[in-house]
Amino acid sequence: MKTIGLILLLGMSPTQEGDLERRIDAFLKGDEKARKELLDQGPRVIRPLLKARERDPDKVGALIFDLKKAASLPRDSAAIKALNLKITLTVEDGEFGSETVSGLREAGVPVFLARIDPATTKVGQMHFDDVTARVVLDYLCSQSGLDYGFFHNSVVIGPPERLWPGDRPVKPENAWGSFHPAGIERQKLGKDEEALLKRLKETKLDLAFTDAPLSEVTGWIEGLTGIPLGIRKEDQEKPVTIHAKAQSVYDVLALVTQSLDLDFAVVKRGIQIDFKENVSKIVGNGKK
Repeated sequence: MKTIGLILLLGMSPTQEGDLERRIDAFLKGDEKARKELLDQGPRVIRPLLKARERDPDKVGALIFDLKKAASLPRDSAAIKALNLKITLTVEDGEFGSETVSGLREAGVPVFLARIDPATTKVGQMHFDDVTARVVLDYLCSQSGLDYGFFHNSVVIGPPERLWPGDRPVKPENAWGSFHPAGIERQKLGKDEEALLKRLKETKLDLAFTDAPLSEVTGWIEGLTGIPLGIRKEDQEKPVTIHAKAQSVYDVLALVTQSLDLDFAVVKRGIQIDFKENVSKIVGNGKK
């Protein structure tokens, strides 16, 4: 009874749960039709596949990677190609934090950490010699229980439940995890607002903040670009860690806000940062 209650709470019927498990079993036995059906399901099947990965790490890992590429933002994300970079580095034993991925950053991989608790996330020491960044990333995630996706031209590392939607029938409101197209992308924009969006995407930044208040990050961006950025008083002190090179203002804002369960949209020719629910209301008043 407890299992059935949990499945219903997640929004899946026992039949749907069983269908997914049977499809995964068929895929692992070599059924190409089952593989295609899982690909067609999109990112909602990534979390169940992560649980099945130990049954055939290479086979399941390849499918998960294809699902991640298909779900990338934008679709031609430069972050995907960055995982082909060859690197040599040593991962030190200890807590998973910004230093853990510093070698990846130095090699040119745009990495963003999505609210990881270093105290409860550990990695073991390992030396890598002339391997792809993907090999290092797969090791880090297998050690720590984290996962990664390609969002806003970055490799976003975080808990799977933050990156991917639950394994329920997909509706527009639950098709994504914490990272998704920003509110401004879903907004009906006039000529001036379209020009602002274009500016957000074309203006590139180099920045490095560690546990900085959100207001400090937005103030720095506003001072550099002249684009008004409004945030609520209660969000001003939320901590932000981001290291980026030649990243667009749009990508930086999307990474920072969505990691804090916030979003942004155009309000009076400026950018307003707010709770996702409030931004959805703004977007809903002028949908595309």
